Amino acid sequence: MKGFKRYFQIIAGIIISIVFLYLAFRRVDITETLRTIARVKWGYLILAFTATFVGIFVRSFRWRIILNQGLPLRNFIEATFVGQFINNVLPFRMGDFAQGYFLSVKGNISKSTALSTVILERLTDIIPPSLILVFGSFFVFLPDQISRVNVIFVILGLFLFVYSVVRFQKKLVGLFDKLLPNSNFGKRLHGLINNFYAGLGFLKDKKRLALVVLLTALLWSIYGSSAYCCLLAFDIHIGYLSALMVVAVVSISVTIPSSPGYVGTWEFFSILALSMFKVGKSIALSFALLYHLVGWLPVTLMGFIIVLKSGVSFSRLENQEENQ
Repeated sequence: MKGFKRYFQIIAGIIISIVFLYLAFRRVDITETLRTIARVKWGYLILAFTATFVGIFVRSFRWRIILNQGLPLRNFIEATFVGQFINNVLPFRMGDFAQGYFLSVKGNISKSTALSTVILERLTDIIPPSLILVFGSFFVFLPDQISRVNVIFVILGLFLFVYSVVRFQKKLVGLFDKLLPNSNFGKRLHGLINNFYAGLGFLKDKKRLALVVLLTALLWSIYGSSAYCCLLAFDIHIGYLSALMVVAVVSISVTIPSSPGYVGTWEFFSILALSMFKVGKSIALSFALLYHLVGWLPVTLMGFIIVLKSGVSFSRLENQEENQ
């Protein structure tokens, strides 16, 4: 059954990526795209690669603040690289589970504790791109696929979810206990829920909350800087704030299950984002391909090296989705 599930995930991911690749490459002048790539200004790409590494360090530090267990920052950095690496080589965001598992091994904490804070971290990162798209929609026309109403709906839904989870903690825990009494899965889920609530403790600590907010703002400014450098590498001069809009749109691509590394979805949403600023599709595809490489290559290489040196088997990391 597990083998069939994994086979289905891989096939489904490949199909989704093929569809989005077709949409991305449709009606593109490949010759112009290749010429544009050949003229790229590599100095700006080096800055973009550097920003990618800095972003990993900031993300890891923020994760450490959320978990609040005094573990060395190095553990969080390594786990973040490993999680990104697994996401880049396996489909359906399996790296999120691997990231939590790797930290639990290196930090000697429970898997549910580590995974619960990974979930919190992912929820935190939904807010910035949503806000960017809402505010940006007053200055540029969003593509038909993304509307201001839909983005506002996502934000309200997220806040309603968090409020409900916090407000009805005891009732939710009691409900899960009744639905899944005395089962191994129920016990694991119960532990995950309890640790999720423990992780929400940073919302009640003003200093930790302020630090998480500041680090999140810094992290997304770094993402914007990376995209801005990639845009300048192709002489696309639309400004830093517009680059943030591009990042916000592209961030949608990582939420869609696809083949490893968000192949296809990343390219499609990059082109879609640049269409807001009247950038031609062939040039936009050139940007999308190298912008994707900037986000994929460094974390994949570092994550692979860390896994090799850690002694943690790749198969154990790969199978964490089924073990949670």
